[in-house]
Amino acid sequence: MADESIMQLRIQLTDVHPPVWRRILVSTTIRYDQLNIIIQLAFGWTNSHLHSFVVAHDHPIQYLPEGGEDYFSNTRFTNEYLIYPDLKLGSVTYTYDFGDNWEHKIKLEKMLSVDELPSSQLPYCIGGRGATRMEDTRIGDSYNGEANMPFDKEGLNELLDEYATAGEMLLEYDG
Repeated sequence: MADESIMQLRIQLTDVHPPVWRRILVSTTIRYDQLNIIIQLAFGWTNSHLHSFVVAHDHPIQYLPEGGEDYFSNTRFTNEYLIYPDLKLGSVTYTYDFGDNWEHKIKLEKMLSVDELPSSQLPYCIGGRGATRMEDTRIGDSYNGEANMPFDKEGLNELLDEYATAGEMLLEYDG
């Protein structure tokens, strides 16, 4: 049997109708900080707000960007941990912009081998639905469901390819 080292992730923006989701292929060696940038690109965000990942398996663990203090004993830094071990146990919640609380549910749908990949590019988007949402439009009752850009799989894969080519340099992505 071939080595299954590629994750097929479904990342869905919660509490948004019609549904907005992306299906992304990534390596099992991806860290939380790298997945943050992929989500930013996939959902049209600008990485200009705070974010966190929360794992709620046996005991809650929160992953935050490096630079702050270790607020609680259950806080870890996103650039130090792989997401795969947590996804094997269940879904992970990604929250972007603590004011608007754009919450994303990340699920590991299945594992793939390199031979099963539709492209040699990683990360790679294989599908999605729903237009991106405008930032800073969800506070209180002011959210009116405005969409920013329709889902564009080809355009997203071009951005993901640029990210993969630039490597660590894009971890500072800001729109």
